[in-house]
Amino acid sequence: MSKVGIVYMATSVYKAYFDNFLSTVHNLFPNDERTLFVISDGLSEFDNVNFRGTTIYVKNIIDLPYPIITACKLRYLTEFTKDYDLDYILYFDADSIIFEKPNSFWEWFKNELDSNKLIMSRHPHYLYTPNRNFDEPFLISSKNSIGYVDKNLVNERKSYIITSFFAGTPQIIKETDNKIYNMLGTDLSNLRWMPMYPDEAYLNAIYVNDNIINDKDNIKLFSFITINPYYFAETNRNTDNVFENNFPEYDTIFINQKYDTSIKDQKKNNEL
Repeated sequence: MSKVGIVYMATSVYKAYFDNFLSTVHNLFPNDERTLFVISDGLSEFDNVNFRGTTIYVKNIIDLPYPIITACKLRYLTEFTKDYDLDYILYFDADSIIFEKPNSFWEWFKNELDSNKLIMSRHPHYLYTPNRNFDEPFLISSKNSIGYVDKNLVNERKSYIITSFFAGTPQIIKETDNKIYNMLGTDLSNLRWMPMYPDEAYLNAIYVNDNIINDKDNIKLFSFITINPYYFAETNRNTDNVFENNFPEYDTIFINQKYDTSIKDQKKNNEL
């Protein structure tokens, strides 16, 4: 039996998603030992609770202005989980719902994690807007930044990664955390600046520089789909099977982000 650490981050209004996530977390590695680490400015009532076979610990943090928490996402993650004897760590953004998958999927996924490579997901925009190109603020275009990326390498290969989900062994998660933390520190020291989406920008820079330019193959990029909430609502498709049947080029779907109206409205009004 493997020990799986699930890290879930939700501050501010995103805490409202926790009940939906918690109700589906048992779908993850159903035959293994699960520990859920919640990083939040609330939800303390769930600390030291066991829910449907998942032990929950809550790490209370201050809801700092965006994008500080996002920039330090992996540092929070590694610091909170370092004292636990975990085989694997999976990270999820707040607005995630986990689909049920067969046991064969989880056995396959363990084999991928055992490769000691960071498991990432290709951005779902390639699914419903296949001609989408990524640029600032998603990629860092300034050559003065240590996180500079040649956007053509990303757009030609359709390789832009999304950071609402990633997974790996504690070793590879820590190594990635150190890389991102050092990149952030370098840009803050030299430029007094950080990108708008620092975790995603730096992770994409690592992927391009290591996997595409230097062919190191230390990040595995899959097509695990994180459904765009607006697309999901417009198509009125409410099961993962519908997506699997219509988009066979994608490996599988086991994460579904779905925003409610109140958060969409707040985003439109720039209140987040």
